[in-house]
Amino acid sequence: MSLILIIDTCGDNAFVCLSREGNIIAKQENTIQNQHAAFVHPAIEILFKNTNVSIQDIDAVAVVNGPGSYTGLRVGLSSAKGICYSINKPLILINTLYLMAMELRNHYLKNNIANGNELFCPLIDARRMEVYTGIYDIDLKEVLQDTNLIIDKESFSNYSTNHLMVFGGSGSLKVMNCIDNKNCLYPDSSDYAEEACWIASERYKNNEFDSLIYSEPFYLKEFYSK
Repeated sequence: MSLILIIDTCGDNAFVCLSREGNIIAKQENTIQNQHAAFVHPAIEILFKNTNVSIQDIDAVAVVNGPGSYTGLRVGLSSAKGICYSINKPLILINTLYLMAMELRNHYLKNNIANGNELFCPLIDARRMEVYTGIYDIDLKEVLQDTNLIIDKESFSNYSTNHLMVFGGSGSLKVMNCIDNKNCLYPDSSDYAEEACWIASERYKNNEFDSLIYSEPFYLKEFYSK
């Protein structure tokens, strides 16, 4: 029975949670982005205190590893690596866009009957009119590889002509304001903690672990400090 600590500091909101066999048993959240670094370790301590679980009892640490906020990604991965090193546990990395696509798909299927032509498009705001995005089908197979994109009225037109496009995430308002298409949906849903727990559990069962030495944040595009 897997017990996994999950860390997400890659976006506007952050959370840490404990997952047993893919189900959330405790969760702490932070909604102030510039306080994610100060939030993580005290929140983890609260998790263990409230659940009477020792950090030594966990089987792995999973972290949402990007794309996302440059600073947030570094905070999340460094925290996860530090814990893994200190208690000799494996590391699991979760792609943000894939995770968002899974949440979009699951939310859609709770409220609609799928016909197979749906495409799920997570969008992360990357300032101005740029987003980080990818496109996934109903089975979460990648249709468009993760990329950064400048949004305009022609964005996604190659897909929305013949498919129902389901958009979600912090960058969806940019698309909504640019694209007027009856084949585009914008469901109000963004909490993917349950999906993160499920992914982490499956990766643990399949021994799909990542390198503590070589793992880096998935920035998607080059980081410029100036």
